[in-house]
Amino acid sequence: MCKILLGSRAFTEAVLDRLPTARVVAQLPEGGQVVEAEVFDGNGLDMWVRSQGKWVELMPQTSP
Repeated sequence: MCKILLGSRAFTEAVLDRLPTARVVAQLPEGGQVVEAEVFDGNGLDMWVRSQGKWVELMPQTSP
């Protein structure tokens, strides 16, 4: 299991529906939200993120 960050520019509800452990952790200055989730497999998530086009992107992890 790994923790990921996603930036959603429009349909945050779609991200929350797709990832049951997702929660909004920040607002993006240009609009949209940062969503954090724990996932088991990055391959399936990567395919889903790419299918969302410009509306959803994986964000780099930051160290605490």
